[in-house]
Amino acid sequence: MSQTPPSSVSVDEIRLHLVAAIAQELKLSPDAVRADQPLMSFGIDSMQFIGMIGDLEEWLGCRILSNPLARYPTVDELAAWIARELAAGRTQLNPNQTFNLD
Repeated sequence: MSQTPPSSVSVDEIRLHLVAAIAQELKLSPDAVRADQPLMSFGIDSMQFIGMIGDLEEWLGCRILSNPLARYPTVDELAAWIARELAAGRTQLNPNQTFNLD
C-alpha cells in the first residue's frame, strides 16, 4: 500500500485526523471536539497525547521532535503548523525552531 506523501496532506486532513484521535481517545463524538480550543482543555493527559502524536507521525511519515503544545495549543494551530512544515519538505518537525521566511 502506498503512503500519501506528507507534503500533499492538507490542514483540513490533519485537523480531521486530530479531532478523530481525540474523540476516540476520550470516547466523545467528533462534534464535541472544538478545533479552536486548547487540546489540554479536553482532559487529555500527557501519555494520551504522546500516543496520538505517535499515530500522527506514523500516518504522516514525519517526526515531531518535542512537545508542540506550548506554541501550538489548539487543534487548528497544531494542524496548520504541521501542514506548513510538511509543505516545506520537512520530516523532522521542531516546534522550537523558527525559519526565516523572508
